[in-house]
Amino acid sequence: MIIRYHTLCPGCEAKIRLRLSVGIDDYQPFYYVCDKCGAANRGALEIDYRKDPPRRKLTLDGQDHTESTVDFDTPDQTITIGLDLPCFLVGTESAATQFPFLHQSVLMGGNEQILQFQHSIGTFRDLIESDWPRFKRLITYYVNRNWKQFDTQWGNIFEEAAPLPRNEFERHDFFHRALEMFFASLEPEFDFPVIKEEFNNFVTKVSQGKLENLKGFSRYLTESKELAQHQRSLLERLSFVVDNFSAISPGFPVLFYNTDGKKDLSKLRIMRDDFEILKAHYLSCFEICHKTLHIIVGLLNIDARGNPDSFDGGKPSSLRQFDKLPNAQKVTFIDQTLFPETYSRWNSYFDRKLRNSIGHNSVYHDLKTGTLILDDEPPIPYSEFVAGTLRLVPMLLYCIQVTKMMYIIRHLLK
Repeated sequence: MIIRYHTLCPGCEAKIRLRLSVGIDDYQPFYYVCDKCGAANRGALEIDYRKDPPRRKLTLDGQDHTESTVDFDTPDQTITIGLDLPCFLVGTESAATQFPFLHQSVLMGGNEQILQFQHSIGTFRDLIESDWPRFKRLITYYVNRNWKQFDTQWGNIFEEAAPLPRNEFERHDFFHRALEMFFASLEPEFDFPVIKEEFNNFVTKVSQGKLENLKGFSRYLTESKELAQHQRSLLERLSFVVDNFSAISPGFPVLFYNTDGKKDLSKLRIMRDDFEILKAHYLSCFEICHKTLHIIVGLLNIDARGNPDSFDGGKPSSLRQFDKLPNAQKVTFIDQTLFPETYSRWNSYFDRKLRNSIGHNSVYHDLKTGTLILDDEPPIPYSEFVAGTLRLVPMLLYCIQVTKMMYIIRHLLK
């Protein structure tokens, strides 16, 4: 549905026709840039879907503008805004671009992809609506190891659809299986199943040749507070994705774009400005996931030399010294022959140049161009950055799988 609204630019009083393509969320913040004076103006559309018909409220620059106070036949400019979709600023590229949702089909390359996108995002939104508050409590009970409440909450969520866990091994196993299912629809490129299988196969290989060393490593890790805290941090990042999905979801269609569609990213705008919170999330994911390499590299050392602290050539001298290395150096310790899938995705999804660039306070989201202005690198489309934060979901799931396996090994190989 398109809502048309006439307003005047607060700065230069240019006549503006806003075309708001209504999204799904009850509260939909946006901005628009006056083409005449270049001022960025903020607004929000609130829709109460509980009413019949739904009631809406439009605010512009903090003032209630539900009822338009101006009208004109010929605007100075028309601005089309997809409230939860990437879109062109002005619908002049083609007739299709005037309707942001229909234009997604063009960018994705056809009906099959748009149907997959609709199914994926619809499934995830349904899960958020029906199960997230209960599932979030389950996460809390899990990280706190409050097994009594965990078992009760598990039964409340799944009832007879899944058996109750009988012991700590099953709690770790069942919880992570449920977690993977909850987030599966956010992963259209199916990276996680591939890298998960690769890791599990490697652990099996290590258990067949260095079982006692593997048991000792898992026992050391699971008895430390560091692994539990690391697991908590990873789960907090996944929870952030759900709690802030309205800020991240406009980047989801980009994951479905074909090659030609991705070429248009520089022309597309996500008409929201959530850069500061997404930047903090991206940086946290980057640092937390790289800490997981402590476990992966420790397992590689066990497989090669029987000791998690034993590195080729004695450098570094231990895993503790490995932890002090810059992240860029840590990645080089991933054996590409044993972890080819993981290595390629790690370097693709964790963009070190982007991480270093957005880590500077001087980086900002330029609303007029829809790009991130970086100190030492060319600007990048904000839509690309938002999609990039969503592409971290399979890597978060992978790192959580790595920590899970340490607890599984501890209980399975007692």
